[in-house]
Amino acid sequence: MMNSLTRKLVVCSFLVCTAGAAIAKPPQSEFLEQTESLAPVPGVEGAYGWDNPKLPVSDYDKLFIDHVQIFLAPDSPYKGFDSSQMQAISQTFRAVMIATLEPEYPVVSQTGPGVMRLSLAITNLSITKKRKGLVNYTPVGLVVGGLRSLADEFSNISLGAATVEADITDSSSGERIAARIATKPFAQAGVGEGQMSWKSLESAFGFYASEVRRTLDAAHGKK
Repeated sequence: MMNSLTRKLVVCSFLVCTAGAAIAKPPQSEFLEQTESLAPVPGVEGAYGWDNPKLPVSDYDKLFIDHVQIFLAPDSPYKGFDSSQMQAISQTFRAVMIATLEPEYPVVSQTGPGVMRLSLAITNLSITKKRKGLVNYTPVGLVVGGLRSLADEFSNISLGAATVEADITDSSSGERIAARIATKPFAQAGVGEGQMSWKSLESAFGFYASEVRRTLDAAHGKK
C-alpha cells in the first residue's frame, strides 16, 4: 500500500514530474537538447514534457538504461566533489530504477526492437564541503573507512532543489520518444530536504522509479 508520502507524487505521462513554481518555459538544460518543444504538463506543477505521437510508449516493453549523469547547481555552496560519491549516487539511482522495473520491464544490455533507451540526469545538485577527520589520514582510518556504515557518506548533499531530466529514445534509430524535465521532484515528495543519508537517497530514487513504473503500467494497460 502507498503511504501518504507516496501519494504526494504526481504522475507525468512517462516520468514523475512535480515541483516548484510554474513558469511558461522549461528551465535551461545542459543535458537535454531541443527543449523548446517541451511544454508545461496540464495540471502538474513544475512539469515539462514532449511526446512523439508516432512512437507511443506502449510500443516498447524493454529498456536500455544509460549511466545517470549529474550536474551541480550554479549556486552550489561548494563546486568540488568526491568522484566516488558522485559515482555511488549515479549507480544507486540506476540500480533502484532497474529493481523497480524488472521483471515486467526487463532492462537489457543491447539495443533492438521494442527497446527504449532511457537517459537520466540529476541536475541542480547542491553540495557542501565534506569535513575530514584525522582518522582519514591514518592507516587505521583506511581500514575503518572501508567497513564503516554508509549512513553519513552523503550528509553534504542536498536534493531539495534537484531536477530530474530524462531523454527517452528508440534504442535502434535514436529517434526521441519523449522528453521530461521534473523540477524539484524529491522536495515535492517530501524527501531530499536538508542533509542526505544513504537511506534517504534510496527513498528519493525509489519514489521516482515507482512513478516511472506506474506510468509504464498505464501505457501497457496494466493495473
